[in-house]
Amino acid sequence: MVHFYLALLVHFRSALNNNMPTIEFHDELFSQLQELYGQTSISAVDGGIKQSFAEMHEQPALYTWVRKIKSGGVAEPNRTLSYCVRNAIHHPENHSMGQDFVEEHLEESINVMLRVIKHLRSKEAPSV
Repeated sequence: MVHFYLALLVHFRSALNNNMPTIEFHDELFSQLQELYGQTSISAVDGGIKQSFAEMHEQPALYTWVRKIKSGGVAEPNRTLSYCVRNAIHHPENHSMGQDFVEEHLEESINVMLRVIKHLRSKEAPSV
């Protein structure tokens, strides 16, 4: 597990030094949250992020994602930024958040997930 975090740190520093947070890094962080929460469901991870913010006595920025289905769009209100960015990446045909949503919010979403991962890891650490 330590190797994973070192790889994430190297990747993140490289991305920041080049002022280019990457979609791949965002995906890695979201996958790490799925593992930490023990959930594969994207909605469950979204709920976990909200719970982690509550534990940190903070409120995450919330958005409305409009899921496109054949019979029309279905609004999913109160979704976290990371949920919306992840969905915009994996469903590029869905422009409900706007064409430039990922580009405008990628770095912020990465920072949110890094904070949440740090919070979750601090809960796992033994007290000294």
